[in-house]
Amino acid sequence: MSSSHSACGLGNRHVTGPEFVRACIGKEIIVPSRGYIAVINASEVSERELNGFCRRAIYLQACIIIKDTSFVRLSCPELKEMKPCEPGRPVFEIIGNHDLVKVELPTSVKIPDGEKVLVVKQNRRLPVDVIMNLKKICPDCQVLSHQSKCDNLRTVKSVADFINRCGNQPIIVIKEVVLDYPFTETQLNKLFAGVVEVQLCLRIRNSKIRRLEFPKLVRWKSCSPGRASF
Repeated sequence: MSSSHSACGLGNRHVTGPEFVRACIGKEIIVPSRGYIAVINASEVSERELNGFCRRAIYLQACIIIKDTSFVRLSCPELKEMKPCEPGRPVFEIIGNHDLVKVELPTSVKIPDGEKVLVVKQNRRLPVDVIMNLKKICPDCQVLSHQSKCDNLRTVKSVADFINRCGNQPIIVIKEVVLDYPFTETQLNKLFAGVVEVQLCLRIRNSKIRRLEFPKLVRWKSCSPGRASF
């Protein structure tokens, strides 16, 4: 994508983040001029301006930081491809926005191989279905639900402790630990009744369990590479 025709009419001028946002409102191709790293801090623009910037964008190259704002929604419904402002940085860093209830990005949006383009966490009102859509875009990105009490457990003391903490939670993540406890069928079905995403390793042996149900499960990932999930 050439930057010569897509720098939102700014030419080769180096501008501030807010100036870049305002110049690109309503544009379909958003790429900075050569040599300019487009870093946009949402605290320096309005929610209306940032949504105007993103609303019609088909191709976007920038780094957008939305942190500790009162923004309610971010909508980029037409986006087909996005790249960070420079390698190794997220395109969207969305952290600690207490009123945020919507982040709209197409799950089909193309991202560069190996780039972790999203960081989304500590947004207490962001629904689980939004979190799951963002995870579909970038499964290896740090995209966490603030509504789950079990999305980063380090230890489990007992069956009762695990079920008390994680029963009916939407996301359960326990890395580097294999759970090897005498679970009953009732306990496991209660535990997983509301789960949407799981990352753990569960060992079941010498058991009378006949049927396990995961009515809402979208994704199950092993606790660590090379280990079986079950």
